[in-house]
Amino acid sequence: MELKNKHVLVTGAGKRLGHALAQHCLAEGARVTAHHFRTPWSGPQGTVQSVGCDLRQIDQIASMVEKARAGFGPVDVLINSASDFYPTETATCSQ
Repeated sequence: MELKNKHVLVTGAGKRLGHALAQHCLAEGARVTAHHFRTPWSGPQGTVQSVGCDLRQIDQIASMVEKARAGFGPVDVLINSASDFYPTETATCSQ
C-alpha cells in the first residue's frame, strides 16, 4: 500500500513494534498520529503528532480519534499495535 500523504494512526507507538511501525510509515511519507499510553512520541513537525490515551478506558478512545482527525484529517490507515505486559514468572520446561 502506498503511504505517501496518507494519515496513519498507530496505537502503541511509544515503544517496541508500534514505534518501529510509526517510524516506517513516516519514512514512507505518511502523516502519523502516534498513540502512546506513558511514552510520548516525537518526530518532524507537520508529519507526526503524539496523542496520549489509556485504551483500557473506552471513553478515551473517541477523544483520541478526534484529536487525530483534528490534526491531520480523516484516518486512512489504522495500525493496532498497542499491548499490555504483565510480569510473570519464567516458564520452565521439563522433558
